[in-house]
Amino acid sequence: MKATLWPLFAIASFTFRDVLRQPLFGIVLLAGLFAEALGPHVALFTVRGEDALLADFGLSTLLLALLVMTCFSASGVMRREIETRTTLVLFSKPVSRSLFLIGKLLGVAGALTLAAWTLALALLLAVRQGPIGAFAANLDAPATIASVGGPIVAILLSTASAAMGRRSFGASLASSSVITMTIGFVLVSALGPRGGFEAWGTRIDPLVVRAALLGWLAIFVLCAFAIAASVWVGRSGTFVLTVAFFVAGLVRSRLPAPWPSLLAFTPELEVFYVGELFYLRGGTLPFSYLAWAAIHSAAYATGYVVFGVFLFARRHLD
Repeated sequence: MKATLWPLFAIASFTFRDVLRQPLFGIVLLAGLFAEALGPHVALFTVRGEDALLADFGLSTLLLALLVMTCFSASGVMRREIETRTTLVLFSKPVSRSLFLIGKLLGVAGALTLAAWTLALALLLAVRQGPIGAFAANLDAPATIASVGGPIVAILLSTASAAMGRRSFGASLASSSVITMTIGFVLVSALGPRGGFEAWGTRIDPLVVRAALLGWLAIFVLCAFAIAASVWVGRSGTFVLTVAFFVAGLVRSRLPAPWPSLLAFTPELEVFYVGELFYLRGGTLPFSYLAWAAIHSAAYATGYVVFGVFLFARRHLD
């Protein structure tokens, strides 16, 4: 068991750090954070349902940013190892192809989990601030400072790191953003709109938390598919296939017969997007639904990993 777990952990941890060091990963994460910070202003474009639109916009931003990060990260980690022939060195040691593939998946999924966590914190801060109308009348200073200040401090830290020659600006953006947003959210959650102390987490919206968790489950499925696809096709091909897979999963249930049956290999991604609940008065998301969605996600992800292992076993690396 130890002989299996140690190589798996080594591959996953290396992949995790490699993904976080990618400049594009940090840039997309930072762009998502700023988009979430601008969320309270989006409600200007609607006449009613401002709070619902704010939450819906933030959830869509979270999913879009994670989709872009998944496409680039998952398509790159496998292809880079294959093209540089690093896999030949690994497979000369007691590391199987299935173990290598699973380790890569866990590493990428771990990095995307950190990104999802950070974007979810930004979404919760935006929802706490409320739309621009209420925002102007009753400013929530702690939440505003945390949502805008977190990304700015991350940029300053990354700039300082690059100036001192420790890490490049792009490579340190992701880790800096995760740290600053987490610290800011933890501190702000113990403060009221006027800066006074209150019970921690009083203003955290549970529906938004559960909706963000569903979004993470959807991204995990996309990550498994992208890793499996990257075994056989190049980076651009993996990117195109992953986007097509995402679109097919969204529209599958709306297509006329026989398309839903032909696209049975894709999950119904609408299961993981519950933005419409924000527009319903008293909308709830029970834990039973989360459990069913988790099983749905795990089943499809497992299937893609098994298929990826099947393809990888038949690919010539020399």
